[in-house]
Amino acid sequence: MFHYAGNCPVRYIDPDGRDHGIPSNIQRILDNRQKLNELRVNAREIKSTGMAGNRDIHFAKHLRGDGCFARACIIADYLREKGYKVNYAYVNHPKMPNSDKRFYYHIAACVEIDGENYVVDPIYNHEGENSGLSKFEAWKNFQNPLDDKPDIPESGILSGYDENGNVKENRHIQRFYKYNKNGALSVPDYAEKLLEYYEKTYNPETKSGDLYYDGL
Repeated sequence: MFHYAGNCPVRYIDPDGRDHGIPSNIQRILDNRQKLNELRVNAREIKSTGMAGNRDIHFAKHLRGDGCFARACIIADYLREKGYKVNYAYVNHPKMPNSDKRFYYHIAACVEIDGENYVVDPIYNHEGENSGLSKFEAWKNFQNPLDDKPDIPESGILSGYDENGNVKENRHIQRFYKYNKNGALSVPDYAEKLLEYYEKTYNPETKSGDLYYDGL
């Protein structure tokens, strides 16, 4: 019983019997559980299909310098459409999966539910096999970031909103969007096109592609 009640059973009762229907604290728990279950479904679909809604995230065909910032932008936009408040999980100079090499940084969409940050990142699956979902601390610790690059943020959660509550795209997609010459492309649309362009220009010998896309 104590485990079921979060080790504090008194917290989840109606002491004076005056609450109508389900007590508000229990309703909050049920609502958060439903949100997390829905997030798990969304993360697994992104992982399995390589799509976030109707946008292709061009997932993990080439892990080196493949534009995680653009993928994070696409996934964040999709999750916001689903009603989630989305921030960004960020690591500074992390270890690449299954390699001794390191990315300069890695970034992914992140959703907070009941005080816990969940990272929607198809590269990592700490919430279950092929889940595409991880708790932030597990996601960060697995990558063992060195936090030694002074020109980028330290590892942590970066806000996806400005001081007025408006959506703020991650700093890296903002930088590349400045090269866009197609005014019809939203930032998430540009992010998808950028990843497509990277695939087209990828060189197996140099193991890199061109991320400077003009949108045309």
